[in-house]
Amino acid sequence: LQQQLEQLQKPNSDTARAKQRWEEGKTTLLQLRQHLLESEQKSSRLQVEQERAASQVKSLLKQIGNGLSVEQQTLAESHFKAVSIDEIEQLDEQERVANNQLQKQLQTTNSKLSSSINRLIRLMSSAKQKDTGALAEAGTEIADIPNYLQQLQLLTKEALPEKVERFLAYLNKSSDEGVTQLLVNIENEVSIIEERIDELNRTMVKVDFQPGHYLQLRPKRVIHETLTSIQKAQRQLRSAALKEDDGESHYRALVEVIHQLRDAVERKKTRGARALLDPRYRLQFYVAVIKRDGEEVIEIRTGSQGGSGGEKEIITSYILTASLSYALCPDGMGRPLFGTVILDEAFSKSSQAVAARIIDALRQFGLHPLFITPNKEMRLLRSHTRSAILVHRRGLRATTTSLSWEELDQQAQKRLERE
Repeated sequence: LQQQLEQLQKPNSDTARAKQRWEEGKTTLLQLRQHLLESEQKSSRLQVEQERAASQVKSLLKQIGNGLSVEQQTLAESHFKAVSIDEIEQLDEQERVANNQLQKQLQTTNSKLSSSINRLIRLMSSAKQKDTGALAEAGTEIADIPNYLQQLQLLTKEALPEKVERFLAYLNKSSDEGVTQLLVNIENEVSIIEERIDELNRTMVKVDFQPGHYLQLRPKRVIHETLTSIQKAQRQLRSAALKEDDGESHYRALVEVIHQLRDAVERKKTRGARALLDPRYRLQFYVAVIKRDGEEVIEIRTGSQGGSGGEKEIITSYILTASLSYALCPDGMGRPLFGTVILDEAFSKSSQAVAARIIDALRQFGLHPLFITPNKEMRLLRSHTRSAILVHRRGLRATTTSLSWEELDQQAQKRLERE
């Protein structure tokens, strides 16, 4: 038996090989039983999931009803991407997000629609007020829109081109012959003032301010904010006139220019308004003292600062004399036609040299002075004038007599003896 057992247990015996196969089969059996258990458990889970999926499918089929039409499917494909199998569980969340976004868009669109309807109603009311003919019987509800569109089409194709052409012609005429002409005339007046100042300066060259020196009145253009603004508006007006937008830019630019002019008229006492509308306020002046030998500018004065009292008096007298000559001289004339001026208490505080220069300036500017002066100034006037007018004050009455200087001396001597 021991020998038989040893024969059976030999590795190469049939019994040993059968035992090995039996153990391998036992192991395989255990693995299959474990796999079977796992498969049964998985099958149970899948069955539960299948039942739940069937319930969801039933609920979704009930929810979608007859499903989407071809048009709706096309619209959905253009807005939503295709859903993969892994995203099936997220359909509810995606639906909720898409629904929220759609509600927001819907609210925004409804708000825009309401605003557009209100604006459209206002436009129809405005059109009805302006067009009292064809739209007199039309309402201002949404249902009345076709009436307004029909009238708009009529105006656009038939009446509007003619009106636009007339408007452009009127706009060009108003721009060229109205506003622009006004501003050009003001600028021409400024040029005329400068020319007349040049004429005055040619006369002032003949009169000495100091020995070997004479005065010149120099104009300077005023650069004011209103002038800068109107010049900018004019440039925009010229530029807008070249745009091809049926005159809209041209009209807006012209309105801006007119607005500035109207504002200046309403505030005509301000410096800016005067500088814009009155050519006299577009210039300011300063005095230059020029040396005759070499025409060198010795000094420039813009105010009353500096200099002696006599120099200031001469400058003031010269400027006053030049202003009188300017005011009394007609356009195109070199001298005043009527240049009689009355000087009361003339030279009462002036030196003989100053008085002599002032009298010479009066003569050069073509003015005819009437001196009302005390007797002590008679000899001064006699040395510098050829005739005189003597005025006797007697209370509120005054008698005027034209006398020669000899008769005037006799009268003055008799008065001094009586006094």
